[in-house]
Amino acid sequence: MLWGAEGAFTPGISTPETRDVEALRLFQSFLCNSADERTKLSNVIMLWETVPKYSGEILNSVKNEELPNAHEVDFAIADHPFKMTLFPGTYYPTKNSKPLRRYPGAREQAVEQALIHLACDQAEMHRVDGETLYRVQFSIRDMARVLKAMGSTLSHAQVRQALEVLSSTIMTIKEGNDQRSSDKRHPILPSFDRIQSKEGLKQGKDVWRVQLHPLVSHAIRNVTYRQYPLSHTFGFTPYASYLIRQMHYLAPNISPAHPFTFRIQALRATTPGLNHKKISGSINALKRELEKMKVAGLLEDFHVEEIFPKRRPRGRPSPIDAEFTLHPGKDWIQHVMAGSRRMGENERTLGLPRSQRKARQETLPLL
Repeated sequence: MLWGAEGAFTPGISTPETRDVEALRLFQSFLCNSADERTKLSNVIMLWETVPKYSGEILNSVKNEELPNAHEVDFAIADHPFKMTLFPGTYYPTKNSKPLRRYPGAREQAVEQALIHLACDQAEMHRVDGETLYRVQFSIRDMARVLKAMGSTLSHAQVRQALEVLSSTIMTIKEGNDQRSSDKRHPILPSFDRIQSKEGLKQGKDVWRVQLHPLVSHAIRNVTYRQYPLSHTFGFTPYASYLIRQMHYLAPNISPAHPFTFRIQALRATTPGLNHKKISGSINALKRELEKMKVAGLLEDFHVEEIFPKRRPRGRPSPIDAEFTLHPGKDWIQHVMAGSRRMGENERTLGLPRSQRKARQETLPLL
């Protein structure tokens, strides 16, 4: 059984007429034991999470007038190459100030994760030009509550600024070097509107509505997401929280016999917060977070193998990369198993063949 907003239920097979509505209900329901446990879970959007949309944060360290007009990053999904281009967004430091440009970073990443968690309760379906999309209506108080639980100290003004950046940062994705491939431009958040209502004003609520990116809506309809324990990311740095999400979708067969291995350079390229001048600084920072994961029960242990250049210079050599091997704790294994069972149930309900799961999870639709 799944736990949704209205309690526990066993989903049946959806019909073509109800499929998109049922897809959202399944996205908002989790395989768990109680309503309280449900509030501690969220969804990681697998393909969307792979797009390095927050990798440009380091560029924000320059003066605003020197900020590059575009940021290009090569990345891969299942060894298939893609090129992402970001054009910086804008925000207003104060109500009457001139807008400043900014690339999305850790602040925007936290706000987006809070939005996805809010979508697990408050998302609704709507249609745009015949296409099914999903949007979320929320108050800044709702957002602040989730962010506070995540350990974020963002003020209401900073939350609004992050939403402004997310809704004005334009992103394009192309397949490798194929200039003929789709080059559609979408903001990370395609729309961001304030909802004016007499009731809301009386209650002092600052209510907003955002439309989720087409890739997120596509994931909801095609079950390319997995549940993970959002509560386990509380108290961790943004890059460690990102790694925890990766741990729950990149390692579906995690076990003591099958540990999870990754390179720190790959992690640095996809998430903010590891922009140390030397790779050794990033290695040490991540080690501290992994020690915390051991205490939390996510890890049994971990090992690090530093990688050096083939030709080592004189003196003490500096690593150019490091391979981390994470040995799972029971908690990590249990949550991944629950996520796999829930994914299978959702696929069955929506009529998605299990045999096509790998293709769905490894094919990035250029919407």
